[in-house]
Amino acid sequence: GVARVDRDLADSPVVRARLQLTLGQAYRHLGQSQRAIELLRESIDGFLAVGRPLQAAEALSQLSVELRNAHDGQGALAAARRMIELREAAGAGDAATRADALNTLGLA
Repeated sequence: GVARVDRDLADSPVVRARLQLTLGQAYRHLGQSQRAIELLRESIDGFLAVGRPLQAAEALSQLSVELRNAHDGQGALAAARRMIELREAAGAGDAATRADALNTLGLA
């Protein structure tokens, strides 16, 4: 399962972070909030560790939604704000990206 992914992909941090994001999304859709949150946080850490802020921002957006659904408003708001910071720092400021970021923040 997930432990095997962590072990087998230890030398491929980008692939590992992408897979953690995908698994986190799958757990979200299965209603397994706690596991989804753990995997999304791991993917964020992984993306940041390899200098992929936009992918980390995508995972933060997912995390914000899941935290809100788990009734953690403060955590959702913090994740949404961090997502916006990363997108702005990376220069991802087109109108669609900004609208998505503000939507996530508004829902938090």
